[in-house]
Amino acid sequence: RSVYCRDPDGSLIEISSYEDGTT
Repeated sequence: RSVYCRDPDGSLIEISSYEDGTT
């Protein structure tokens, strides 16, 4: 499962491992 977040720069970053809370 991948989660997409909006970067402050205006780019789209994909965040993986958004379930266990591991950064």
